[in-house]
Amino acid sequence: MPLPCQNGRDSRSQVPQPRQSPADCSKARDQAEIALQYAKDLYPDRTLFQGTGDAFRHCYWNALMEVFIDHETAYEVATRHESQSRGGDKEMDLKNNRKGREIGRYYKARYSKAEAYKKTRSSRKSHVSKGKLWIIKNGNLVRSNA
Repeated sequence: MPLPCQNGRDSRSQVPQPRQSPADCSKARDQAEIALQYAKDLYPDRTLFQGTGDAFRHCYWNALMEVFIDHETAYEVATRHESQSRGGDKEMDLKNNRKGREIGRYYKARYSKAEAYKKTRSSRKSHVSKGKLWIIKNGNLVRSNA
């Protein structure tokens, strides 16, 4: 899915959007691809939509954007990315995005980018297993360790 980060207009809604630099858009796209690949490596395919793999991916993507771009861009890109989502899926993704940005800010403030990058990945996996993220199970939004 293309990221709604183009300069000028969101390609899906054609609504004028704030402008991010092409470099930031490219970084956001790269971070999304990294997060997706790690989610595929760590979690079963059946969890990559509304499951633990999906929760990890959203959280990790947002943590990476916090570390490698900035808070405002991470928030704008991730929130617009969810603009076409609805219901529990949207709520789940927004909560996991927010948690990822919190964690990314924490590590970015304390470590070099290289070290923060390493710590965000291990932290995300622990957040899934400890129930600090959200998934959809039997149609209900529940903690990731449910």
